[in-house]
Amino acid sequence: MEKDEEDDVMEEVRILREKINKECPNSIGWRLVSLLGCMKELEKLELDFQSQCSSDCTRLQKEVDELDKMLNSGANYEDSDAFHHSFQDSSERLESVKKVRRKAFPPTTMLELATKLRAIVSLKQQLDEVPSQAELIQYDLRLSELNTQIQLKN
Repeated sequence: MEKDEEDDVMEEVRILREKINKECPNSIGWRLVSLLGCMKELEKLELDFQSQCSSDCTRLQKEVDELDKMLNSGANYEDSDAFHHSFQDSSERLESVKKVRRKAFPPTTMLELATKLRAIVSLKQQLDEVPSQAELIQYDLRLSELNTQIQLKN
């Protein structure tokens, strides 16, 4: 299913490139295409990073929960200093992963990315709305036909 989505994106990029070549060569259209490619790559990197952070966070949370359960069970441990150190170490690692995640994707960064994405989508829509040379010729021909029909009726 992911392969189909990738194929769809590549087909969309190919169509956009053809449209840009045909309608507005040497324009900001190519910049838009490169920005879209960068955006896709950044989205992929973001998903990979978030996945890694989530798995680390889940693993560390399980460790902390297990150690907390052992601590709360009231059992006497021969090596309680090592146990407490392990618990503290796991808790610290969990907090550090959470901090890294918050630093990597602070809310302001996400808002900035969302703003940029909206701007890119808006540019893409504007590019799609510009009629091609072939469409303009068809419009001109149709208007000429309609004008001729009106003149014949009068």
